[in-house]
Amino acid sequence: MKRANHRHFILLSFLIGLMPGGYAYTPPPLPDLAPEDCPAWQRSEDVTMGAWPHLGTDAIRKLFDTKELYKSGIVPILLIIRNDHPSAISLGYRGAVVLDALGLRNPALPYPNVVAALLQKREIRSVSSGPVADLSNLRTGKTADLIQDFRNKSLDQERIPPKTTLRKVLFFRLGTDSAALDGALLYFGEVYNEDTGEELIFFEFELKLPPPEE
Repeated sequence: MKRANHRHFILLSFLIGLMPGGYAYTPPPLPDLAPEDCPAWQRSEDVTMGAWPHLGTDAIRKLFDTKELYKSGIVPILLIIRNDHPSAISLGYRGAVVLDALGLRNPALPYPNVVAALLQKREIRSVSSGPVADLSNLRTGKTADLIQDFRNKSLDQERIPPKTTLRKVLFFRLGTDSAALDGALLYFGEVYNEDTGEELIFFEFELKLPPPEE
């Protein structure tokens, strides 16, 4: 009898772990797309960059298994960069800024600050572009899985070898209204030739949402 009760307790604990608030975090894979597949893209000096904003709970959960990101007002933008340059290039999230239709400057957020805001359920205004939050004390259970997924997918300081495509995510404080993207521009600079240290290119193009699914 005691053994049966013990098995029941284990099963109950497992089911509780799958419930909202105790679910097992499941990392969705990033889509295997080319820059030209994005709603907006630009080519400059043998480097092609595409941007795909994910707005709304369903869209965001194609990138990250959490509803809190949408509630926080942080918009993840899938960035796809193909390097056809003969040399490796380097770039990082600090080179990215979204300028909205009102001319307000929104720098990209480091992923640790985004994760810290999600786990602490902080408001959008409190998410800072720096200094970078320390997540070393939060890596337990499903929290560790969430942090690792954000670490794997987020654009940090990256090196892209020749003839290689990089797929990473940027985060911006743009709110939950799609109107925030109307007339918004993505600026991306500080792209360097790894061999010479020379700054290569500067991207500037309008952000667009994909057409609604039928």
